[in-house]
Amino acid sequence: MSATNDVADGATAPGSDSVGPLDKAAAVERFYAVLGQVIGVDPVPPGDHFLDTGADSLDAVIVTDMLAEEFGTGPELDWYFESASVQELADQWWRQLADSKTLSPT
Repeated sequence: MSATNDVADGATAPGSDSVGPLDKAAAVERFYAVLGQVIGVDPVPPGDHFLDTGADSLDAVIVTDMLAEEFGTGPELDWYFESASVQELADQWWRQLADSKTLSPT
């Protein structure tokens, strides 16, 4: 991972033919897209708590499964409820994703 913590070195975006790194902005954007698709909200308010977006625990499981399939890892289920905001949840997932270096499709 780079010193800025915004790029996972040596990892590529899932389904991508390019050899470049996956950056935080792209991963977090995809997180919001998946969450919005599952809960039917666009755009997802980043400052709201996960439950305040209208989502529930089943949505958390679905989002985690979808992201895990695409990126090799998804947010821990307790993060959805313990994070103060969706943005905090997304940032926590990015740190896990970047640290795991399992960004290739499963």
